[in-house]
Amino acid sequence: MTRRGIRVLRCLALVAGVSIVATVVAVGNIGLAAGSASGSVTAWSHPSFIDGTGDLTSISCPTASFCAAVDLEGDAITFNGADWSRPTKIENGEFTSISCTDASFCAVIDRAGHVSLFNGASWSAPALIDSQKEVTLDSISCASSTFCVVVDDHGNAVTFDGPSWSKPKKIGAVT
Repeated sequence: MTRRGIRVLRCLALVAGVSIVATVVAVGNIGLAAGSASGSVTAWSHPSFIDGTGDLTSISCPTASFCAAVDLEGDAITFNGADWSRPTKIENGEFTSISCTDASFCAVIDRAGHVSLFNGASWSAPALIDSQKEVTLDSISCASSTFCVVVDDHGNAVTFDGPSWSKPKKIGAVT
């Protein structure tokens, strides 16, 4: 496996005379880099590794003061706007995607069909939401703590309504 990390870039742009500050996050193989903007000059900071135990696979930053990242070793790492936490072992699976709506709600999926939820303080035990044979959960997106959608590599979607997950449904199928 190649070592992956995460870089954070803050950039300043002038669009139609309006200053816009944005945070751009990229997954790469050199670690974490936090950028800064000074006037019209934007630069990457020096990278520093935040996860020496596994390859980082996904990050979600709903605000500039909160991010969560996951890796292929079943670890999650959070960012509070200044510092990254130590990796927290959630499970032994390989995480593929994470989505956070704010600092009090994140959902992470693994390749084997499990999801774990973050409540701002701790992670839930992994729960099986897609038990099809030879399925990989590919991506998750959460609009709120009561609505998430997961897609798998068989063309199915699984939805979350707050308390429960639906059964996998073929995307585009007529019901």
